[in-house]
Amino acid sequence: MPLDQIVVLWVLLAAMFVIASVVIAFVVSVIVGQRKSIREITKSERKFRYLFENSIVGMVRFDAATGRVIETNEALLKMLGTRSLETIPSRLGLFEAGIPTPLLQGLEKTKSIQGHEILLQGKRQKPAWLSLFGVLNESDGTCEAVVADITQQKQAILLLRQLSSKIIEAEENERRRVARELHDGVNQTLALAKGKLSFVEHRISPAQRKIKVTSKDAGRLVESAMEDVRRISRNLRPSILDDLGFLPAVRALIDELQNRSKIVIRLALEEKPKNLPRHIELALYRLIQESLTNVEKHSRAASAVVRISRTDATVRVEIADNGIGLHGNPRRKKARSGGMGIQGMRERMVVLGGTFHASSTTSGGTVIIAEVPFRQQSGDDHVRH
Repeated sequence: MPLDQIVVLWVLLAAMFVIASVVIAFVVSVIVGQRKSIREITKSERKFRYLFENSIVGMVRFDAATGRVIETNEALLKMLGTRSLETIPSRLGLFEAGIPTPLLQGLEKTKSIQGHEILLQGKRQKPAWLSLFGVLNESDGTCEAVVADITQQKQAILLLRQLSSKIIEAEENERRRVARELHDGVNQTLALAKGKLSFVEHRISPAQRKIKVTSKDAGRLVESAMEDVRRISRNLRPSILDDLGFLPAVRALIDELQNRSKIVIRLALEEKPKNLPRHIELALYRLIQESLTNVEKHSRAASAVVRISRTDATVRVEIADNGIGLHGNPRRKKARSGGMGIQGMRERMVVLGGTFHASSTTSGGTVIIAEVPFRQQSGDDHVRH
């Protein structure tokens, strides 16, 4: 064999030896790495298992596709007042048919659970609230979630809402009392004074012209005071709300403000809110009243619109103006961050289980949106429309 062929053969053999050495070294490193990874995973699993079993916080693992509960820790079983996983389906509305479908749908989209709240109710147990936080394990299609008992927090919120409701009710009762005293007391006294001034005016001789003019001026002042008392009385407790219903009261409120301020206000009814419970009518009326008062006092707007719509279970009110917005007016900006006007409106909506939002529009005006849920009622709970 020629020498040059022998050299080429040796070079090829050397190259193959080097390649084989590299491959062997790579395979060995992969095997070592896998073993190390397996040891780390096993170690992590042992740590997780220890935390899962000994945590003072409730934990649950369930099938993300079906909602079937696979296992829970002792803390959750104690929280649920049971000793066995097998008893959970009969004790918990949460697991009677697995995890609720909306939760599974959200888990499929976001791969996590963020504070999903569930109300537990049973014949032999008091109502309880749970909050779930979890992450989807895509490798085996399970979800491991931390479960917190938030019953006390929910009860505290309920008590606060009940307290707020009582405060609002007391405020409305006081408004009603003051309105009645203004109408039946102060207004009647002013009417009597006006009658006496008229009596005196007709008995003043033509020679006493200055006294007669003064008497007429006094009569006009009394008439103006009577009108102010009637307006204040209507604002405190609009009788039209009780007599004719929500929409006539809103229309009267808009007409009065337009006549007084020259602001053009349009009422848009996408769906007439018929048969609303009285307390919701009153809350929405106060919302519109306070919003339009802010429009008149602070917005510098030329026009505004009040939109009212409803579905089978909610009623929505939106008040928008073309003024300077919340950010353009320090007083309105302050009100937005906690002033009594905006804060009062928000509290009224929260008490009813609704939502409230106030913001400036892109064109510079202000928009207030409130939505309130309601349950269809009948009989004395309704007013005429």
